Amino acid sequence: MDVNKIINRAKGLIINPAKEWDIINNENIDKTKIIKEYALPLIILASISTLIGSFGSPKFLSPSISYSVISAFVTLAVSVVSIYISSYIINEIAPNFGLQKDLNKSFKLVIYSSTPAYLASIIANLHWTLGFLNILGVYSVYLFWLGSSQILNIQEDKKVGFVILSFVVLLVVYLVLAVLLGGIILSTAFTFK
Repeated sequence: MDVNKIINRAKGLIINPAKEWDIINNENIDKTKIIKEYALPLIILASISTLIGSFGSPKFLSPSISYSVISAFVTLAVSVVSIYISSYIINEIAPNFGLQKDLNKSFKLVIYSSTPAYLASIIANLHWTLGFLNILGVYSVYLFWLGSSQILNIQEDKKVGFVILSFVVLLVVYLVLAVLLGGIILSTAFTFK
């Protein structure tokens, strides 16, 4: 894992996304490597910040240690599993928009466009009062918009529908996983102390 590479990629996507998408498009990198060397370190940081943030909760919320650890694990699990499910679904709907199926490109698009959401989550999870910063993750939609042209070469007349449907897929997959695994948190929070 090259920390400088992660920082430079994230900075490039935030500051000069069109240029960074061109660089990404020209990279011949496997989806597994993108997950291990880019997404996973950011997701792990978000999980650690979730753990740290749970200890700063107000007394009336006072989560147990087991709840805090499980919350951090759920953050990790939901993020990783949602990358896989969303990428596969987006890859499957691609032909409906005149695109060729290419799972590596779908993974690139999902992972790299999620950078602002990962970064916002890392900061917002540090303390419950910073939760409003998650709104900065909306920039991910713009990155997805740009990336869909540069990575998938989607035609402009089909781009709006593709981006909207893909965003709905990303959101629904994440929320369903969060609710399902959130149920596990609630049930274990009251069983372990």
